[in-house]
Amino acid sequence: MIDEKIQAALTRSKPGDFYDIYFLLKNGFLTSDQIDQLAPVKKILSQKTIKFADELSHFLPRSMKTVANSFPQPLRSELDKYF
Repeated sequence: MIDEKIQAALTRSKPGDFYDIYFLLKNGFLTSDQIDQLAPVKKILSQKTIKFADELSHFLPRSMKTVANSFPQPLRSELDKYF
């Protein structure tokens, strides 16, 4: 299932897909091989214009509003730990 989440982020590039990657990274659910597959995510984030706050505000509970409004910076911070 985690591999499918990674592929979704790399191919569909929907805000929820990137949030899933952030959640998995932040909580230590990824193996080192799965983390290695995430190298292209930083490039995708810099090349595409994605309206994270719009979709994530509908997807996430109110307690996560700060994360939704600052996204994708939390994901970039997590990725910076590895790449």
